[in-house]
Amino acid sequence: MSGQSLLIFMMLVVGGFLMLDLSPRSITEIVMEWMAYDKKDIRSVIKRATHDQKKRRNPFFLIKRTMLEARSVLKISGREALFTTLILISLALFGGGFIFGLLVNNIPLSLTLSIGFGLLPFWYVKATEIEFLNELNDEMESALSGISTAYKRTGNFKKAVEDNLYNFNPPISQIFEEFLFETKYVSPDIERALEHMSDKLDNTIFKEWCEMVIACQNNPKLIPLLSGIVDKLADVKQSTSNLGVQLSSPLHANLLLGIIAIGMYPLFYFVNRTWFNALVATDIGKVITALTWATIFFVLNKSMKQKKPIEYDV
Repeated sequence: MSGQSLLIFMMLVVGGFLMLDLSPRSITEIVMEWMAYDKKDIRSVIKRATHDQKKRRNPFFLIKRTMLEARSVLKISGREALFTTLILISLALFGGGFIFGLLVNNIPLSLTLSIGFGLLPFWYVKATEIEFLNELNDEMESALSGISTAYKRTGNFKKAVEDNLYNFNPPISQIFEEFLFETKYVSPDIERALEHMSDKLDNTIFKEWCEMVIACQNNPKLIPLLSGIVDKLADVKQSTSNLGVQLSSPLHANLLLGIIAIGMYPLFYFVNRTWFNALVATDIGKVITALTWATIFFVLNKSMKQKKPIEYDV
């Protein structure tokens, strides 16, 4: 596609957005509504249950799931406000990939790059999940250990939290601040506040610790058992440290293979111009190029799924 044709195409796109009164903010809101939309009527529930396997093969469902997984990572890290920015970056990359494909006059590549580049920000967030959860486990281990020790000494859980709160960092500090606020201004019922607190962090060990603290309200003899639950976090940390390289190696290997595959194009350009022209100028070559990029994105997505954090099964 020539520069003049591309300019005309971009003017048509911009004109369409203006006619439809669409802005980056409104597009982001539409995407957010699409992700949040979930019918609750009985017919929809039955349909989801009976067609779940078919739905998993739907490309739009896979894209939506990737976005929701990234949003979940941002939520547990206290950075959910960045999700809107993430969508805007994704839309910019989507448009950039689409335009690049048009510039090289390759429509299949344009479609492939637009989807793949659009998902890159969400894959990046997923790739940082293990690192963040390791930091969260360290912070949680320090917080729960300090509170358990103080609780064992004083026998007053609320005071144990107050005495140690200044040592905590977000998001752990925010969770316990909300606990203290609820017990002070909403309801003095500590057991109910603990139940609410356990739902604020999707961590099996944290939930078990909260359940044990609830049991300790009626039976203080159980307080020493809290230390044993906290020790499980150290076990998870050790397992993650031992298996960290194995968890990351598939992703690193596939990224390296992808870089090599992409690097063949400039290599062909300088070494064998005939092969390069066959890949970028012929119909078969254009399809091969698009399939190469599609394979890279597919393998990258699979690698992200394999790179899962280690969880303690109680």
